[in-house]
Amino acid sequence: MKHIGKELNQIIDEKRLVKKEIAEQIGMTAVNFSQVLRKDSIDCELLERICKVVKVSPAYFFDDYDSTKQNVIGDGNIAAINSNVDTPAAHEIELLKRILDEKERTIQILLGDR
Repeated sequence: MKHIGKELNQIIDEKRLVKKEIAEQIGMTAVNFSQVLRKDSIDCELLERICKVVKVSPAYFFDDYDSTKQNVIGDGNIAAINSNVDTPAAHEIELLKRILDEKERTIQILLGDR
């Protein structure tokens, strides 16, 4: 499994988001949020709240994430896109589709643990 905090830091940096603003949006202090980002694992509910703000799927954070699927996540909607994307946002799209796949894997893991 990936180091969730490091991966979140990378995503936040790539998207040029402000950590203090993210912390406020998820109901946390900036100090507590920084501590969360140092952890290698994060509570599922907290991860989901962070992912909603950062606009990334929790599925991204699991090892068997399949980056070959082209999906974009935004405001709760998932839309298939052309796999031949040639725009500056192509990197972000690739990241988002990996996250979606990880979310699916998370669901399967959670359902299998019952």
